[in-house]
Amino acid sequence: MKILTTTKILLVIATVALSGQLKAQQPGYYFMPEIGNVNLSIDSRFTLSNSKLNEDNIETGITGGYRTDNNLLFEVSWLHSDSVDFIDLGETYNFRNARIMLGYQMALNKHINFVPKVGFTFWELEGEEGIFLNPGPEATSRLSGNDLYWSLGFEMPVSENVKLQLNHANNGYEFGRTETTSFGVVIEF
Repeated sequence: MKILTTTKILLVIATVALSGQLKAQQPGYYFMPEIGNVNLSIDSRFTLSNSKLNEDNIETGITGGYRTDNNLLFEVSWLHSDSVDFIDLGETYNFRNARIMLGYQMALNKHINFVPKVGFTFWELEGEEGIFLNPGPEATSRLSGNDLYWSLGFEMPVSENVKLQLNHANNGYEFGRTETTSFGVVIEF
């Protein structure tokens, strides 16, 4: 089912890209530092306390990519989020993922572009038990895998080589779901 949905999305991106009706840009490389909020929802069978976890974390990362002259995007990203727990009382979870994405930039008007992306993510989720009411050593867990990934974004040019990008994604993983809203600064060179 996931492969069929991904195939449909890729066909739509390819059809629009090859139609030639949208304004083409100069091809080139870019990078994008980004920061955002990720809601991490972990099913009870994957938590250390055996109860469902739903927490908001800060996510930071960097994306590098190439934009073709017909607005296709090829991207590689690395992102990381940590639980916010300053005194180590409760369970903490670190979520890291690397992504390979294919996207397309569509001009909605001269000030806003729509940027859908689809690809694969290679992720790792680490958990550590807190010290509160825990007389022994802290238990740890590690889970990793790969899944399909999608995001929808809007981009606003600030100058010829700088754009602001707002992205949203809601994706399922083996351990549960993540819902991410992130802000990035695209710097082209």
